Amino acid sequence: MPGESNPVRNDIVSLLVVGFTAAPLTFLAVHYPDMPARVPVHWDIHGLADRWAAKSFLAVFFAPILSVLLQVMLALLTSDLANAVGAVQGTDEASGYKRASLQANLSLMQPLRLLLAAMLCVIAFLEPLNFSAPRAGQWASVLLLFLVAALLLVTLLGVVKVIRLQRKWQSAAPSQEPEFQAENWRWGAFYYNPDDPNFLVHKRLGAGFTLNFAHPRAKLHALLLAATIAFTFVATAKI
Repeated sequence: MPGESNPVRNDIVSLLVVGFTAAPLTFLAVHYPDMPARVPVHWDIHGLADRWAAKSFLAVFFAPILSVLLQVMLALLTSDLANAVGAVQGTDEASGYKRASLQANLSLMQPLRLLLAAMLCVIAFLEPLNFSAPRAGQWASVLLLFLVAALLLVTLLGVVKVIRLQRKWQSAAPSQEPEFQAENWRWGAFYYNPDDPNFLVHKRLGAGFTLNFAHPRAKLHALLLAATIAFTFVATAKI
């Protein structure tokens, strides 16, 4: 059907994501012993270091480790979205829009994963480039700005499509749908319904999908998100 994911393209994207994630980890691990006592940890818009810190595991490996955590979290979400698309069995109009909404979210995940992996790869390589080739660091900064712009554009286009499909689903879906029942929402924003087998449901506020926090898999997603946030705060505080 139109809009379905292309398996070959998805495999290529997944390979690129693995490459962008593994390359800085491998390079920095090999060259870590040769790095000076102080390393750059922040750069200006021209790709020149403007803040330095004592060499440490967190200072050197912050970006690639953050990339690994994000990619694990996004890969799990991508898998759950793919499963949710296949789980929609109805042939009515509302089911069609729900399936299309899930597919739109799934299609958005691949470019987001790729762009985030590429961005963090560039950031990780800014550190060694600052020592070996400062001019290359400036070109890396230009590439990073391009990737950020691409990420914003892809996200904007994807969100517009998701909003359009969600509005169509809301118009076609019967009022008995569990997502429409206020008692299934905690504090108005968190869906919790043990009687709903669906793991992903339409958001009550905004567009897209949210987790059914009564589903067992929600704990795994919550744990990964908490680990990513905790690592970011702890690392930035210690660097």
